[in-house]
Amino acid sequence: MAHQLIMGHSGILSALCQNHKQWGMFVAIRGYDENARELKAAPWLTSQDLDNMAWITDGEAYVMFDSEMEMQEAYAKTIGEETSRKQDLSTWVYALTCDSEGHILSENTCELVKWS
Repeated sequence: MAHQLIMGHSGILSALCQNHKQWGMFVAIRGYDENARELKAAPWLTSQDLDNMAWITDGEAYVMFDSEMEMQEAYAKTIGEETSRKQDLSTWVYALTCDSEGHILSENTCELVKWS
């Protein structure tokens, strides 16, 4: 039996986006207070999203989007570690984006990078 081993968050995100032909983002919340009803570091996540992420996945999720614009808008509102320090936020969100063909695009801890 042949199999395919997909490892790491970037590999899983790439496979999901390519398979579903959707834009995607892996997000990981760090320093999240489970009693908070909103997350300033990622205001686009709903309270239901946060509840599910806190209890089911230890603050990590793969989020699929219908369009590049929708994903880019959410990504632009996501505060990473460096920005959170500048704004004195104790919570920050790591974000990794991917296009609908499975190409990793950028992460919010460095400059925008287009990988080939």
